[in-house]
Amino acid sequence: MGLKIKKGMLEKAVLNPARKSFKNVVYRLYEENKAVIEDPYEFADIGLTNHDIVWTGRLRDSQTMTIRHDSDSSLASIKWDPVSPETGERYAMKVFVGFFGWSGRYYPGRDWPDRAVRRSDPENVFESYF
Repeated sequence: MGLKIKKGMLEKAVLNPARKSFKNVVYRLYEENKAVIEDPYEFADIGLTNHDIVWTGRLRDSQTMTIRHDSDSSLASIKWDPVSPETGERYAMKVFVGFFGWSGRYYPGRDWPDRAVRRSDPENVFESYF
């Protein structure tokens, strides 16, 4: 016995819904990253209570997203590239790994992308849309 499925039918039945689900997961993650950055209690476990990542809003506002599909895969990229207007310094990595402020106070690193993944639960979101 032979079975043949036309590529167009397969794309319509599986690939297109999977891509749509992937896109929904990425959009959800994009928004969750902003929410983590703005949440004043997200990093209470490392001693930062009532202290969100937003200082000037440049980190949050620099967030960009791209989604690319090709014949056999999909790739999403979310990036941050804030630049200090005073120094020209790109500082997203400092916020991520930790830094000393101008006053000498140490600010611990805040892994907001990981927190966003944990909060948004991408696998369940993908399944719910698919």
